[in-house]
Amino acid sequence: MKNQPEQEEYCYSQEGWANLARFYDPFLNFLFLPVGGEGKVRAKFVNFIDPAEEDDVLDICCGTGTLIPLLARRITRGRVIGIDLSAAMLFKIAGKSNSSKVFPLQSDAQNMPFADCCFDKELISLGLHEIPDGVRLVALKEIHRTLKPGGSLFVFDFNLPEGGPTRLITRLFVKALEESFTYDWLIDEKLFPELAATGFTVEKREIICGGILQLVQARKT
Repeated sequence: MKNQPEQEEYCYSQEGWANLARFYDPFLNFLFLPVGGEGKVRAKFVNFIDPAEEDDVLDICCGTGTLIPLLARRITRGRVIGIDLSAAMLFKIAGKSNSSKVFPLQSDAQNMPFADCCFDKELISLGLHEIPDGVRLVALKEIHRTLKPGGSLFVFDFNLPEGGPTRLITRLFVKALEESFTYDWLIDEKLFPELAATGFTVEKREIICGGILQLVQARKT
């Protein structure tokens, strides 16, 4: 049995996310309208990931699984596993994909029920900022553990623009809608130091949507 990483307790409300699950997709569709729609942005992320036909891919904090059917269309001989803490969110995946390659699973990113070195690629889309600091480091270590040697983590999340009104808008948006630890994570630009601290080397980065979002590829080293 693998050694379990030290875990930090934090509050997760199944009831809260179950209530949000009903409105989650329409809310994101609305938010992405100014940048061409959620479908266009999600497809861009999948192209950035560029999954191979035989890849085994893990979607962490997959929510309602919007990315999963897009990944499943590209992966013909591998598998796509989506994990999330919310059972209500995972329930939505069945209505989006009935592929035999897709496996939704209720799991905590801090303690994933997978063997070492079993995934070619792992991704987390608009989920890393939802995890508190200490817990986030444990989750990144778990991602590193479960990736194959040379495998990559792909992150789609907030970015703080360098200047101008977009920077102010991003700060105000995150301050108003997200937790205080998310705001600190963004303002202090913790993503890259945390990736380095947990054994990743950033290989590729793309800034999108006017600078407010970023796509990052970090390879297991």
